Amino acid sequence: MRYKSFGAAATLISLCCGALAITACQSSENQKAPASLEADRAAIERLHQQDMTAAKNWDVETLVSLWTDDIVALRPDGPPTIGKEAARAQLLQMKDQSRDLVIEDYKLDFKEVKIAGDWAYEWGYFSGTMRPRAGGDPITAGGKVMRVLQRQPDGAWKVARTMYVNDPLQDQK
Repeated sequence: MRYKSFGAAATLISLCCGALAITACQSSENQKAPASLEADRAAIERLHQQDMTAAKNWDVETLVSLWTDDIVALRPDGPPTIGKEAARAQLLQMKDQSRDLVIEDYKLDFKEVKIAGDWAYEWGYFSGTMRPRAGGDPITAGGKVMRVLQRQPDGAWKVARTMYVNDPLQDQK
């Protein structure tokens, strides 16, 4: 019970990641021109960096801006979160429940990113470290994540679907 509010923060860390594999693709990654493929990879990497920075700072509005309007987040501990407004409300609630914790670090480590036309899918790992504001031992959380991304008309990529699995919590000494 010592870290009761960490559950919400761990869910934030997890929700910032997540996903589902797409079932239909417009074209294969191999059919794209190399310059276009490199631009897509760079845009997806920018998404990853924005995601990590916003999560570390509990920047809910930036996190929400990285998602499509019809985002679906499949969580291991509850019903799916459907739509940007529902996701925003959930993040604001988690932020409030975790106000006694400071996020010290948050990392995404994607092992595979596949681009297929205006869609991409990726899988990897997430990890984060938090510390109680009042002091104390750091708390680490992490897990596995899969996401489906959608290219936007301006060339940016957003998270359209996300799914994650938490690993057991660990206290670091």
